[in-house]
Amino acid sequence: MPRLEAGFKVGPYVALSPLGEGGMGEVWRARDDRLGRDVALKHVSGELTRDQRERLWREARAAATLSHPNVCQIFDVLEERGELFLALELLQGEPLDARLLRGPYLPGEAVVEILGVLAALEALHGRGFIHRDLKPSNIFCTPHGPKLLDFGLVLPVDSPEPNELRLTRTGVAVGTPRYMSPEQWSGARVSPATDLFACGAILYEMLSGSPAFPGDDPVAVFEAIARGKPPRALAGSPVAVALDRVVARALALRPEDRFDSAAAMASALRAIAAPRAQTTVLEVEIRAVTRLVVAPFRLLRPDPEIGFLGEALADAVSASLRGVGNLVVRSSRVVVESGGDPRTIATAAGADAVLIGTLLRAGERVRLTTELIEAASGTVLSTARAEARLDDLFELQDELARQVVETLRVPLDAEDRGQLAREAPTSPAAYEWYLRGSNRAVSTASATSLLEARSLLERCLEVDPNFAPAWARLGRIQRLLAKYGHADVEAGRLAARRAFETALALAPDHPLVHNLYTNFEIEDLKSPLPAMLRLLGRIESHGSDPDLFVGLIAACRYAGLLDASLAAFERAQRLDPQVFTSVHFTYLMMGEWQQAVDHDVETIGFMRLYALPMLGRAEEAIEGFRAWSREAKAGVEVWIGDSTQAAAQDDRERAVASAEHVLAKGFDDAEGIYLLARNVSKAGAVDFAFTLLQRVVDGHFTVPRILEVDPWLEPMRSDPRFAGVYAAAVAGERHARELFVRAGGPRLLGL
Repeated sequence: MPRLEAGFKVGPYVALSPLGEGGMGEVWRARDDRLGRDVALKHVSGELTRDQRERLWREARAAATLSHPNVCQIFDVLEERGELFLALELLQGEPLDARLLRGPYLPGEAVVEILGVLAALEALHGRGFIHRDLKPSNIFCTPHGPKLLDFGLVLPVDSPEPNELRLTRTGVAVGTPRYMSPEQWSGARVSPATDLFACGAILYEMLSGSPAFPGDDPVAVFEAIARGKPPRALAGSPVAVALDRVVARALALRPEDRFDSAAAMASALRAIAAPRAQTTVLEVEIRAVTRLVVAPFRLLRPDPEIGFLGEALADAVSASLRGVGNLVVRSSRVVVESGGDPRTIATAAGADAVLIGTLLRAGERVRLTTELIEAASGTVLSTARAEARLDDLFELQDELARQVVETLRVPLDAEDRGQLAREAPTSPAAYEWYLRGSNRAVSTASATSLLEARSLLERCLEVDPNFAPAWARLGRIQRLLAKYGHADVEAGRLAARRAFETALALAPDHPLVHNLYTNFEIEDLKSPLPAMLRLLGRIESHGSDPDLFVGLIAACRYAGLLDASLAAFERAQRLDPQVFTSVHFTYLMMGEWQQAVDHDVETIGFMRLYALPMLGRAEEAIEGFRAWSREAKAGVEVWIGDSTQAAAQDDRERAVASAEHVLAKGFDDAEGIYLLARNVSKAGAVDFAFTLLQRVVDGHFTVPRILEVDPWLEPMRSDPRFAGVYAAAVAGERHARELFVRAGGPRLLGL
């Protein structure tokens, strides 16, 4: 049949003018002579198979069952000379995909629009149908709110059929790739959660201006969705964090981890918008962070004198960019074994862009050639060549950092610009020692690597005593030497404190200084609450720095705020999916033993070994501790492990002796002492356990949850002293929560 023309009549409808064209045919403005109103007349062109005809009738029936302000109404279905026509409500406005071409929505606008879509889905699901093809082109933006279109792929909620395109050819998944849920890609059974996944992807695109799962290659889109690779985190304000949590939950890999219903997702969005309705924060633009990895630079010729520069210079560039604007910078160490291919590096690092480069020495100069590559497409965004004298390596770092910021168009405020400017030491020689010292791999099980790193950093500071990053790194090394029994404890802590105080005095806003100071403040100064408040203050202005959230995981855990600790973990992972955190400790303190095992990715895996006996796998834990003892031979960790082995075997004498040996070394981390307390309690040394548990609470480690659920504390619970310790922990947690709320913690973490 030829295309429609003005004046063509179908039943009571007279075609007036074309409105658009799609894969199924044309849509015209038409006049209903009977009722005197204009409609949208959808003409399904071409010869229809029986299955295609069934799809059109199904669309008509599904839409006809709904009378909802956010659903486009179908008035009529007609057949004329073997052709099908649908008379639809004529809408004023534009499809969402056309609106998105003009850029992202402001948060308030996006929330209002998506609430209308969710209301339509709630009505559709309530009628027992799943849309299955929710996408921007199927949402029409009108002055009175969005309208849901195209019900051609709807399926009854209780349909016994799997998700296959039985209306064309069996076995082909239905939907539009960027908005298809993992279960649609796999051909598994769909549910209302399928539509919520698409809704999350659309909301993300409305807020960020870019697809949640970009790329024109369906295979790449499939890889990202089916493997649960999350889109880039949203940033820019606390509202962005809260909305990002909603999006992340809607896009969960497993349907059961998404919202229970469209109404539940709508409720979560209203909870974000309602408290802020009278403010301007819903009008602050949201942006997606850019994840960058600086790969270790490759030496074109072997050169022992500059061999360290490959990783050291890459790490230095990463450090100078970390916390700047909306950049999230991955460590170069995660890609050492990726083979050098940029896309492989990007996959290994979970990055959106990769900086690769080569180093070549020519006399007393070093030449660095780099390429900044977009991960998804492999497009080279920029190339650069820089040279510097061996005694002025900072010049290379400075040039690279500025090139990356300029190419990626990272918005910088005054503090960001100041950070880039102040990273440099005054002496090139000092910078070389700093690079060597900060790149030295260290192990808490052995003093050798720690002492070597300390010596290199001290040489740096002898040359330039005003270089704050070197003082911060030295403070960390001094702290580790003292904590793990490799140096005089009091002298080591004092040296660490002086180093951190010097670093903070020299650079009070430096991200690296703040991040390295956190564990010392929590564990050695026994000040988790000041640490928590300091980190929340930093997050207010530097919410794209995952390391701040890493620190907050520990600070909130020590304060007993385990829900906040997990929220900080979720945010850190959204910003940097491969960031290393202490969340396995948090799960242990919640009594979530399997989660503690699953999230412990450390080489030693101490939390895994502590949790295994709770899962009935004591022998596996004992063998793990024995293997560690054979490898490490010395250090506090060995004795804590030995105490745990003895407790699992009910060896009271050994459990106590090992715990006493740890304490004699000056070990004073409250969380670590809790592990000793539970060991000696399990072994039957109740009085000693109470002595240790009191030290735990006095050290401001106030976690009533673990006191409630830890089975190894059972010998203590009938003792009257236990109630006193528990009450102190509850009081500590309550005080911490009051401070947390007062400092805006729920808002900053999207809770």
